[in-house]
Amino acid sequence: MSDTEEKKAGQEGEEEIDYNAFQQESVVSTENDESKFQVTNPQTVSGHIVYTCKGVDSQGPWEGNRRFNEFYKLHEVLDSHYPGIPLPAIPPKKSVGNKDVKFISERRFYLERFLKKVSQYKFIIESQPF
Repeated sequence: MSDTEEKKAGQEGEEEIDYNAFQQESVVSTENDESKFQVTNPQTVSGHIVYTCKGVDSQGPWEGNRRFNEFYKLHEVLDSHYPGIPLPAIPPKKSVGNKDVKFISERRFYLERFLKKVSQYKFIIESQPF
C-alpha cells in the first residue's frame, strides 16, 4: 500500500472539519461591543428624569431619550421572553428622593451597566422587545 493509499484509508473513518463554522458570528458578542452602549445626560423633562441612550445594532447606531420606567418594562419583558438568560438587575423603583443628584448618578450607572450586559447577547439586542 502506498503512502497516499494509507492516508486515504486512515481518513475514511474520520469526519471532515467544516472550517467555515469557525468563521461564523457568535450569538454572544465580545466585550468590545459593550463600549457601543451608553446611558448619559440625565435631565428633567416634564417632571421626569430622562436619560440619553446610545447604542449600535445591526441597523446601525441609534440614540433616544428613555425614562427609568421604560428600562423597568424592558427588563420585565426580556425576563419573560428569555427566562434562562441571567439579566443584570436594574435599580428598584423609588418614589421619594428620586431626584437627588447622587441617586440619579447611581441609577444612570446601573442602567448603563444593564444595557451593556444585555448587549452581550446579540439575539436580545436584535429582538423585537429590545
